[in-house]
Amino acid sequence: MIFLSLEFTNQRPFKEVFMHGLIRDKDGRKMSKSLNNGIDPIEVVEKYGSDALRW
Repeated sequence: MIFLSLEFTNQRPFKEVFMHGLIRDKDGRKMSKSLNNGIDPIEVVEKYGSDALRW
């Protein structure tokens, strides 16, 4: 996204970016095995193909 913005508009898309390692579910809870709210990768690959998990 950043490189595309620079290429096509010659401007950076964000001044600041906040990154973290937490992934949250639709209810805002942390996704984890212990909460049993994870995503089954096999189901994702069958439904959307393996590229959905690569990117």
